[in-house]
Amino acid sequence: MLNFLIAVDFSDATSDVVDYAGKLAATAGAALHLFHVVEPTIAYDVAGVFTEDLALPSLNADETCTIKQMAEARLDKMSEGVRLKWGVSAQATAVDEFDKAGALLKYAGEHRVDMIVVGNHNHSFLSSILLGSVAESVIRRSDIPVLVVPFLEQGKKD
Repeated sequence: MLNFLIAVDFSDATSDVVDYAGKLAATAGAALHLFHVVEPTIAYDVAGVFTEDLALPSLNADETCTIKQMAEARLDKMSEGVRLKWGVSAQATAVDEFDKAGALLKYAGEHRVDMIVVGNHNHSFLSSILLGSVAESVIRRSDIPVLVVPFLEQGKKD
């Protein structure tokens, strides 16, 4: 069975990327792996934002919720949606890591992924130069095929 790894960043492009990958997986008989990289807690501390100061909803009334747990809950919901809509196997994983592209590629290698699916946010050239791009980094560093799903904002035309 083929395995497709979908990079999920919870941006506006995410639903388009996941939907496209679900449709492709259904056609190819592939399983999906939804993958999200959470900034490690220390990144928030260094930025002066302390995680205990963030307003995070709890998963249930009896427990607190970390940013990673929130991401996992959102990914689980997406996975269930993919299974229901496209009838494909889908699993969700969230990790803490600074190097998002590296974490994605490491997971791909460990899980015998056949293709990585990423979204393109259509950032400006200057923004890509200054900020870098996870998709661009994955494309440069990957030894397996990478599919880039373009994202056009609502109301914009080519």
